[in-house]
Amino acid sequence: MASAQGNAGVATWGPGRQTSSLQYFAPEVNGFKAQVAFNAEDSDNKVNYAIGVTYTAGPLSAAVTAETARFGALGYVPAANSFSSIAASYDFKVDKVMIGYADGSNIETTSGLNVVYKGATIGVVAPIAGYNVDLNYSKNSESTAAATELFVNREVYKNTYGYADIGHAEANGTKATAYAIGVIYTF
Repeated sequence: MASAQGNAGVATWGPGRQTSSLQYFAPEVNGFKAQVAFNAEDSDNKVNYAIGVTYTAGPLSAAVTAETARFGALGYVPAANSFSSIAASYDFKVDKVMIGYADGSNIETTSGLNVVYKGATIGVVAPIAGYNVDLNYSKNSESTAAATELFVNREVYKNTYGYADIGHAEANGTKATAYAIGVIYTF
C-alpha cells in the first residue's frame, strides 16, 4: 500500500498476474536472460503472450518487458492496449540508482474508471549504518498522480529481513499516506 509505483499508477506489475501461464526461462548467455510466457484463456483473460529480456554487465542492469492485450484482468474489461516497460539500474557501490518507464494505458474497469498505468519512476538505494535505505518517486504521465516512498530494511537473522515502509501519494488534490512494517524471509 505504500508503493510509489503502485500509488502513482506506473507500476510494471499494474495489470496483475496471470492465473494460467506457461513460461520458459532461457539460460543466461553473455549477460542476457530472457523469459517468454503463453497465457491460456481463462475466466479472467483471453490468450496473450509476454516476453522479458534482461541484460547485466557488472554494475549495469537493464530490462525490457512486453505483453499483448488481455481481457478482464482484476475486474477490468477489454484492455485497449498491450503493456510494456523498460528499466535500468547502475550500482555505484555507495548507492544504486534506478529509473524506469511503464506504458499500459487505457485499461477500463468494469465500473467505467479508466486506469492508466503510464509514467516514469526513479529511485536510489544506499546502505547506511547496516540498513538499506530506498527512496523512490513515481509520476503518472496521463494524470496528476505522483507518489514518493521511503523503504528501510535490514537483515535481522540469516535470510530474514525486517522492514519499514512509508508512502505518500497525491492526485487531483487528494493526499494519502500509507505505512507498512513487516518481515521478509527468503529461501
